[in-house]
Amino acid sequence: EVRDLDFLSSTFGGMLPGAGSYVGDVPVPQLEVVVSDPLEACGPLLNMDKVKGKAVVVKRGGGCTFGDKAVNVQDAGGRMVIVVDNTPSALQNIAASSEQSTNLVIPAVMVTQLAGDWLIKEASSSLAKAQPITLKLDPANEVAYRWMELATVQWPDDEIQRRILSRRLKEANRGAPDRLDWLDMMEAGAGVQVGGEKEESGVKSEL
Repeated sequence: EVRDLDFLSSTFGGMLPGAGSYVGDVPVPQLEVVVSDPLEACGPLLNMDKVKGKAVVVKRGGGCTFGDKAVNVQDAGGRMVIVVDNTPSALQNIAASSEQSTNLVIPAVMVTQLAGDWLIKEASSSLAKAQPITLKLDPANEVAYRWMELATVQWPDDEIQRRILSRRLKEANRGAPDRLDWLDMMEAGAGVQVGGEKEESGVKSEL
């Protein structure tokens, strides 16, 4: 099964690995995806033998920052971090403290709650042990622009008005499953207020 997932990159770490691309005529191997243990990655990883050189899925939450999670994955030998949101929020870039940013060399991305929960389920399944989940990265500036636009939408309380607004936004985001799923939730009135974190200019710095 092939699934397209929207992601936004972090403001820290190195460049995203060129999985699925070529160096000359030689294909660059795609990254294998594994799930962190513990899932929130707020402490040293217990499955270091499994994460080395791989894209590691972690869950937002647990009382630690995005930078803490990335540091723990990096210390375990992970190649990159995939942070799964724990609320149905619009995607935003994630950040780390200036001290952590200086020492972080692996990149990180964030995916939506729905997409991330699917990824965790697939990467944790018995089938994944026989045929690992792999990641092919295809950065697109339009993804960031579209999510920035969605993050600023003021959803009306009136159900009919929400439906009208949702239809207009779905037309603009046609062919993007993650955004369409998110719009379905917003249309149903599932919008949330995220508290207890710093948010500046569309960047999430803490959990």
